[in-house]
Amino acid sequence: MRTRPPGPRQLALATAALCILGGLGSYCATHRITDATMPTGADWCNQQLGGGTTLVTGTHDSTIAEIDATGVKDTLCVAAGDHDGTTGAVDPLPASLPVHRVTLDFSGATGNGIAGQGIAYATGFTGVGVRSVTIHSGSTTTNAVIQNRRWLAWWLLPSMLDYKPPKDTATVTYTDGRTSTVNLASLPKG
Repeated sequence: MRTRPPGPRQLALATAALCILGGLGSYCATHRITDATMPTGADWCNQQLGGGTTLVTGTHDSTIAEIDATGVKDTLCVAAGDHDGTTGAVDPLPASLPVHRVTLDFSGATGNGIAGQGIAYATGFTGVGVRSVTIHSGSTTTNAVIQNRRWLAWWLLPSMLDYKPPKDTATVTYTDGRTSTVNLASLPKG
């Protein structure tokens, strides 16, 4: 059985990961490239964002999330495989962050009616001494994507009634192996 070589999207993601590992905190970006392996929600995000440089991106559970810099502002897009989603402005990268700092830019959820399915999301910034950010929301645990000193996490909600942000927590793992768990809402605003 033949496997096809990685598409442009996978190569772009690999390049971003290598750049972050090599630069540890330096800015590095890739341009958004569309290929046939992307979920249909990606088309929705591409239309909403209208170009720019992708700063953070990832897919899981038939959803896509990304943050793009479009020259004037940075914009978050979160979309499901059925073209449903949301966009919103996010803060630009702070000029400096302490090495072990994790901040919360904002969090929220989008979905189909009060009892329909949805997607919850949270995003913020990390210092260069942060290895990972893991969000715990009810029975769901989600590892954030960290690229270009930004972290971005999103997870499916069986029902919008399951969205209870005051109970969500974040476990931060530092490059020296230490961990800490805090209430997501208590992270410093970034």
